[in-house]
Amino acid sequence: MGLLGGMMGTSVPLMLVEGRFLMPDREDDSANESQLRLSYPVYKGEQYTSSVNTSYSQLNFKNKITLDNGLSIPKSLFKTEAGTRISRTIEKGRVLGVQGSYGYAGDEFVPETSTYNIALTYSFPGNDGNWVLLGSISNNGIFGANVPVPGFFYLKKTKNFTGVFGLPIISMQWTPTHLWSFSASALGPNVSVEASRGKIEDGQAFLGSSFMQRRYLLSDRTNDRDRLVVEEKVLEAGWRMPLGKSIFTEVKGGFVFDRAVYVGESLFDRGGGEQDLKSAWMTAFSLRFLL
Repeated sequence: MGLLGGMMGTSVPLMLVEGRFLMPDREDDSANESQLRLSYPVYKGEQYTSSVNTSYSQLNFKNKITLDNGLSIPKSLFKTEAGTRISRTIEKGRVLGVQGSYGYAGDEFVPETSTYNIALTYSFPGNDGNWVLLGSISNNGIFGANVPVPGFFYLKKTKNFTGVFGLPIISMQWTPTHLWSFSASALGPNVSVEASRGKIEDGQAFLGSSFMQRRYLLSDRTNDRDRLVVEEKVLEAGWRMPLGKSIFTEVKGGFVFDRAVYVGESLFDRGGGEQDLKSAWMTAFSLRFLL
């Protein structure tokens, strides 16, 4: 769905299936990850649009991980959620949106691992683009539990460039020629850059790098504000191509480094214990179905 997919809704019915495998020198730190995501536009009228989405992902370590303070991390962690977004056009170019989701992110399906997210957006035209004001709150948010996050961004599109400039979001995509494309994005601490050559409909090679965090709630945590963070940096290269009229595949490989698992209350807080993991070679695949 892309960087703004969750905030701005979806206009295309989509199913995404992904798998990833990490193979370090020390087998104890090996891991695999899988994900299924569905999104579907429900209604589109002159004033109102609505969409629904659901997702499930699971991260499996070969063994339990023990942090430096003795805390044992379960071998399997999951995230699942279901949500909806509704938008209303107030007048030409001015749109109010509200979205919400509910799910679980942790080691067990219990109330202690339940998550919620609520966000509001308001967009209106600028000189040669669109302004978007936003606000969100979540009990598993980037900056901590139940911390309101205000923000804004300016969306500008030209023939060869799309840019989103604001906080906590920055995104740019530049296509200087019909074969070359360059992109960069940041959503909070998660950052990615990519260079690609070719068109997706004919086959596209790409090279990229990213910094990623995943956040979970442990069912037996003693501090309700603590979040388990799985963090890594990635260098990768791969190939995208169509398998049919509405099926696209992506295969890639790379190197995952600066891997860490830690517990804390807020962004980059490791006060609840930490453990570094071995760097690993990575292979991954995905299938995207346009429904």
